[in-house]
Amino acid sequence: MSLQFVGVEAFITAVTDVFPEFLRGKGRREIFLAVCCVLKLLLGLYMVTEGGIYLFQLIDLFAVSGVTLLWQVFWQCIVVAWVYGGENFMADVTLMIGYRPNSIIKWSLAVVTPAMCMGMFLFTLLKHESVKYKEYVYPPWGEAIGWLMALSSMLCMPCTLLFLLLRSKKGNLVQRWKHLSMPVFESHVEFYRQGLDEVHDCPRDLECNAVSASHSIIPHSATHSPISSFCKETRM
Repeated sequence: MSLQFVGVEAFITAVTDVFPEFLRGKGRREIFLAVCCVLKLLLGLYMVTEGGIYLFQLIDLFAVSGVTLLWQVFWQCIVVAWVYGGENFMADVTLMIGYRPNSIIKWSLAVVTPAMCMGMFLFTLLKHESVKYKEYVYPPWGEAIGWLMALSSMLCMPCTLLFLLLRSKKGNLVQRWKHLSMPVFESHVEFYRQGLDEVHDCPRDLECNAVSASHSIIPHSATHSPISSFCKETRM
């Protein structure tokens, strides 16, 4: 049940953030949640039929695990570490927890994890065998349905990238890529980032409170570092 709550809530929150003007009114989110739960219930009824286990096996192998999951994790690491930037990611984590994590996290995200994911991805493809459940071997058309389910999510990332590159009018291909991959920070993010370099000077027992406290005691119009100010005031 806990996994069901997490999955449904993640979907509802994502859609609500995309369409806040429609779903953040009084009672609208609850209605949308109820509709999604009913639809998910209806879509899952085929799982309790006699052939439900065979459909479940296809979904489990191709849609939510195996090559699909490895492919998505690989590109998530690439996007965070190499497109958004490992240093930007480390700065965001520092901003949230109050101190800079060990750099091994950045290098694991940039090199180790994507290398392992791609290695396992290729190994899985090379060692792929006909899908079967107990003694039943799936026919070619059944396995083709599984690969279509896998490709429905795997192709989203490269197809979206290609679409954005073609739609952009910012010069040649290289200029378009630089424009699309350049992070854009809001002014309030830039303000709270200005003191991140001074977090290392803050006592370890105060680091976790530095960022959160600065949000409440330092106005946005201030011109000095929110983190360093908090550390100095606490030391006094």
